[in-house]
Amino acid sequence: MPHTLLLFAASAVLVAGCAEKKAPETPPTEIKQTAPTPERAPSTAPTPTDQTPSTPVPDSEGVKSFSALAPSMVPTSVKTKGTVNHAIEWSDKQGRNIVTFTAIDKKTDGYVTGRRLHIYHDVVDREGSRRLRVVKDGVNECEFDVHAKIVKEAIGVTDLDGDGINEVTFAYLTTCTSDVSPQTLKLLLMEDGAKYIIRGTNRIHMGEGQLDGGEKKVDPTVTKGPPAFARHLEMLWNRVVGPWSPQGVLEKKR
Repeated sequence: MPHTLLLFAASAVLVAGCAEKKAPETPPTEIKQTAPTPERAPSTAPTPTDQTPSTPVPDSEGVKSFSALAPSMVPTSVKTKGTVNHAIEWSDKQGRNIVTFTAIDKKTDGYVTGRRLHIYHDVVDREGSRRLRVVKDGVNECEFDVHAKIVKEAIGVTDLDGDGINEVTFAYLTTCTSDVSPQTLKLLLMEDGAKYIIRGTNRIHMGEGQLDGGEKKVDPTVTKGPPAFARHLEMLWNRVVGPWSPQGVLEKKR
């Protein structure tokens, strides 16, 4: 009997040793490498709108968003003259702001001999609207070609001084001419009825590398106003002064 137990124990040890030798090796865990997700640069593209594109100025603090407003959607409490060509709106501490751009043509014997541009800034609520400012300019009694239009690339909304009341910028061209020549260019920033302006002429690309125009006169309202306003207007002026093509198209900066 003892011999039988001893034989049985030896057999058990032998079986365990064989089992230990035959145990399969665990394969190493496979590490799959995935390509890193490229970082996206922050988008500076303006949000597209129906009529007047938002054009935030790169590298400027305080740029705010705004929306295009169809002419038919301008509230009846906003009283304007002429044909509404553009309108924008935004909200700030004062409430709902609407800026309306209109034009009035004067015709003589079927020909356009004058065009007036009106720009209205109103704050609108349920009780009606409150006018903050109206700008009127244009061309009168022109015997040649009448040019008077808003420069859409200058339209923007900001809060550069951080007071919760937004500023609006815009520019327009006016001239009476029979040839290709620089046009009067005015760039404005308005805040709560106050107006800051740079006057001059746009720069025309005459061909073969020749440029004409580009004069600039900064109004005292700009030099005596908030420095942030002056910097912003200077940046915008460099953008819209041109060069412009002889066909009246603002060429892209290279």
